[in-house]
Amino acid sequence: MEEEMKEKIKKTVLEILNESDMAEMTEFQVRKLGSERLGVDLSEKSHKAYVRSVVNSFLDEQKLKEAEQPEKDEEVEAEAEEEDGAKEGARKGNKEFDDAGDLIICRLTDKRRVTI
Repeated sequence: MEEEMKEKIKKTVLEILNESDMAEMTEFQVRKLGSERLGVDLSEKSHKAYVRSVVNSFLDEQKLKEAEQPEKDEEVEAEAEEEDGAKEGARKGNKEFDDAGDLIICRLTDKRRVTI
């Protein structure tokens, strides 16, 4: 398969993957749509294997992006928790107690709490 053809196939497959719902799309559907757009039969063995590799690389990239996103979210949450911890003076360590000395396990509002 020529490099020019590989680039066309890769570009088309990536466009299809970016436009589609990944929960519904199958590799067969990607090949079918790509065949319609390019006018080339992508169900041949060499084309089929190449489309599979492009789809797999796309999915790997998506997994990496999803893995990076929660790490960033965790950093933001950790910073917010540190700020909240600095503002509240009624805490002893990580535990918070009310005026009667009962452990507060949940704040419903500023005036309502669940204690043990």
